[in-house]
Amino acid sequence: WGMPIISVEYPGYGIYPGTPTEERIFQDAENVFDYVAHECKWGEENIFVIGRSIGSGPAVHLASRRSPGAMMLISAYTSIKEAVKNIAGKFAKIFVKERFLNIETIKSVACPTFFLHGLKDTLIPPSHSKDLLGACMQAICQLSLPPEMDHCNMDYVHDVVTPFEAFYKKCGLTAKSIPITNEFINFPDLVFKFPVKYPKVAGPGFFKRLVMKFVQ
Repeated sequence: WGMPIISVEYPGYGIYPGTPTEERIFQDAENVFDYVAHECKWGEENIFVIGRSIGSGPAVHLASRRSPGAMMLISAYTSIKEAVKNIAGKFAKIFVKERFLNIETIKSVACPTFFLHGLKDTLIPPSHSKDLLGACMQAICQLSLPPEMDHCNMDYVHDVVTPFEAFYKKCGLTAKSIPITNEFINFPDLVFKFPVKYPKVAGPGFFKRLVMKFVQ
């Protein structure tokens, strides 16, 4: 499609210090979106938000607060508590603070939304995406359930690209062509400066370990 991709890292991973709290992850998502849409002047409607697994939380939040051209959710969950229940049992979720309440937030999403969930996903069952589809108030929503896809293994072309491209065309979505002269976008140094109000915390907490469980 010739579209540039911007991937946002979680605090505490790679060279990005800090702790991955819900508030900070939401703020990072909004900051990056606003910078690309308004500072780079690409426009909100030319940005497609994609969230996979734990990333479906910030993706749904962002789509509920901004106006992207479309959203794609891969192996999404209804909420962290419900995801923990599937992973560790119904009693374990009692000890987990609710975060990323997608099942409620998605009701405020107005852009076309595509759900992708493998039928062999045992970490987050496809019932989560089915429930999210039912809660989605946007008229243009679609769910794809590849039979051989699980949480971490998928056929990139047949499971991901082909069904989303069909959805993209079905919705009549278009994105303005952005001239890119370099392979990478050169963001200003201020984007990478560590905010003083977020002190670095040594050692992963429960939420970070949970994030690691999802992304491994």
